[in-house]
Parts: sequence; C-alpha cells; structure tokens
Amino acid sequence: MFIVWFYYRRYAVLLLVVNYVAPLAALVITYSIIGKQLWGSQAIGERTPGQEETIRSKRRVCNSFFVYTPPFPLLKYLGYLIRVRSS
Repeated sequence: MFIVWFYYRRYAVLLLVVNYVAPLAALVITYSIIGKQLWGSQAIGERTPGQEETIRSKRRVCNSFFVYTPPFPLLKYLGYLIRVRSS
C-alpha cells in the first residue's frame, strides 16, 4: 500500500510541475520580457502628443498583464486540485 501511495504521490507532483509550474514559469518570463520592452521604451528627442498617447497605450497594455493574467493560473491550479482530490 505504501509503495502505491509513494508512486501516486510522485506522479501527482510530476503532473503539477508539467501542467502548472512549467507553463506558469513560461508566462512569467515572457510577460516580464514584453513588459520590460513596452514599459521601458523611451522616445528619442522631444515627445509629440502622438508619441505620448502611444506610450500611454503601451503602459495600459502592461497594466492589463498584471491585472487580468494572475487569476488564470490560480483558477487552473484550483481545477487541478479539484481533479486530484476527486479521483
């Protein structure tokens, strides 16, 4: 019985890493790179009103990364926990 439980536990941890941790790490890395590019870009010379609007829209996109993205991994993890506990 202990051996079966031990292998089931290892399998569950492997599934957690493959289905949750690895994709979440990929999202964090790619969103960090995108956010750095969008937020940190500076215009050369004087800024025109059109450039100001472009910078504001880029920063709105970065803010939406941090507001709308975190609930999705949390919901995926909760779904994973429900599936694991119910089986």
